[in-house]
Amino acid sequence: LFFQVEREVRRDTPGFTQGLEYHGGALFEGTGNVYGDTGINRIDMASGKVTPLYNAGKRYFGEGLTFFGGRAYQLSWREGKVFVFDARMTPGLQPLREMKNPRDGWGLTHDANGLIASDGSSRLFFLSPRDFSTRRTLRVVRAGRYVENLNELEYVDGAVWANIFESWNIVKIDPVSGCVTAEANL
Repeated sequence: LFFQVEREVRRDTPGFTQGLEYHGGALFEGTGNVYGDTGINRIDMASGKVTPLYNAGKRYFGEGLTFFGGRAYQLSWREGKVFVFDARMTPGLQPLREMKNPRDGWGLTHDANGLIASDGSSRLFFLSPRDFSTRRTLRVVRAGRYVENLNELEYVDGAVWANIFESWNIVKIDPVSGCVTAEANL
């Protein structure tokens, strides 16, 4: 696969991006607490201005972020939490509720039916947005071997895309078979 950089957005304040999603004409970022606090920001695509919407401090390490069914969902890494927010995303945002995640939280996306999460292993978890219960689990395979370190996820045109942690590789995954159908080295 070939990817081309079309433009660059330089943010006005640093953040440790863990989840990134374009939603409703805006770019939203979930952060972990490496360069500051865990939170959710809106990043202006023209100016790079970062508007903090939610600040959880250092209570947990924020990870994947996605929007589904009028809600925004953010995972914590090791604290076993899923935070559910109103998708309108206004400053001063607070979680509407919290759910339990029985595994590490890494990446998060969704298809038409529910949420899809990764835990840093070779597995994808298809989950209920109502209670985060597991509907099914899928092992990701490339050339007969499991693909470990699946990290941030995106669902695009019927496929799950995942970056491989600590590499420049992104894989395209068939959500039915778990087979890697394409790979890009960025």
